[in-house]
Amino acid sequence: MEKLTWNDSLSVGVDEVDNDHKHLVGLLNDLIQCIDDEKGNDEIEVVLDELLSYTSWHFRHEERLMQTYDYESFEDHKSEHTALIEQAVGLQEKFKTEGEGITPEVLDFLKDWLTSHILGTDSVMGRFLQSEM
Repeated sequence: MEKLTWNDSLSVGVDEVDNDHKHLVGLLNDLIQCIDDEKGNDEIEVVLDELLSYTSWHFRHEERLMQTYDYESFEDHKSEHTALIEQAVGLQEKFKTEGEGITPEVLDFLKDWLTSHILGTDSVMGRFLQSEM
C-alpha cells in the first residue's frame, strides 16, 4: 500500500503542530509497513497503540494551543478530534477483541482523514495561531 508522504502542502505554518503531524505521518507509515510486511498481530498492535496514543496526545496539544489563544472555532475543532478518536478506538477494539484485521480500506480512511483534517480544519487553525503567537 502506498505510504503517506509529508510535503510542504501539509504544513499549517506552526512548527510545533507541523512536527506533531510529521510524527503522525511516520507512525501511520509504520502501520502501513507492518501490514505490507504481513507482520503478526502482536507487532501490529504495538504500532496501532502507539499511533492512537500519539494521536490523542497531539489532539490535546492542539486543543491547549487553541484554548490558550481563544480560538473561536475550538468546540467544532475539538468535536472533529473526538469523532476520530471514537472511530479509531472502535477499530482498535475490533482488532484486539474480534481479531478483525487492519484492511487497506481502514488504512485509506486513516490517511484520508489525516490529510483532509490537516488541509482543512488544521490549516485554518494554523493561520489563526500564526497571527496570535
